Amino acid sequence: MDEHRSKQRPHIDTIVEMKDMTPEETFQNTTLRPLLKMQNALLTRFVSHYFSQREIVFDQLSEQKQNDLLTSLIQREQAVKNCLLGMIIGQFTLEEYDVYSQSSAKLNKRIYQMLLERLKTNKHLLATSEKQG
Repeated sequence: MDEHRSKQRPHIDTIVEMKDMTPEETFQNTTLRPLLKMQNALLTRFVSHYFSQREIVFDQLSEQKQNDLLTSLIQREQAVKNCLLGMIIGQFTLEEYDVYSQSSAKLNKRIYQMLLERLKTNKHLLATSEKQG
């Protein structure tokens, strides 16, 4: 099961592994980046639905307000953060979970930062105006 799960993940050509990388950097590059890429559609749909439920018309906000809203969401909305984190952790293999559990606080910070950057890069997927109604 774990091998099948790992093989479903996209390969990221830009990942370069270096000998002096920390365990967290290695985990980020070999596990987190592919998982975030694989889960992108689900993560953005979840955030889009969150905005829609709160009647926030994301695509009608200025770019700065969009960025501020996404930053606030990742920094302050604990329930949302927990759901997003669960979508990532739920894709770990048992071995990856064991690695994660050794440095979860450090890795969570990395996950949230990477997630924020991914959401900002994919703002077009967060459009909510046509979903209102």
